[in-house]
Amino acid sequence: MPAGIQVFDKKGTEIISITDRLTRIVGVKRFDTIEASGSVTLNLAKGQHIWHFFNAYTDDNDVNIMNFTNLYDLIVTDDTISWKLRSFAEQYKGWPCKIALIYGVM
Repeated sequence: MPAGIQVFDKKGTEIISITDRLTRIVGVKRFDTIEASGSVTLNLAKGQHIWHFFNAYTDDNDVNIMNFTNLYDLIVTDDTISWKLRSFAEQYKGWPCKIALIYGVM
């Protein structure tokens, strides 16, 4: 029998499905305004891999805040996650947003 963990959002959409490794959340980078770029370096043990995902944390009271999770390119290189605002999104730099980059190791 397969074993693992699945996580669903409030609409029932699967956002995480892990069946082969245990994971650990290492950090969360909150974006309260749209930033041009940045990076975070993780301390990896031998054989560990980085995982990441964007999560919007808007609610019904955030009518003027859009979900900006598609505005960034994410690049994982060795032990570093880098994000860069996509060129079409430069116009949004400095705008308020409510997204979080959640990352960890497995």
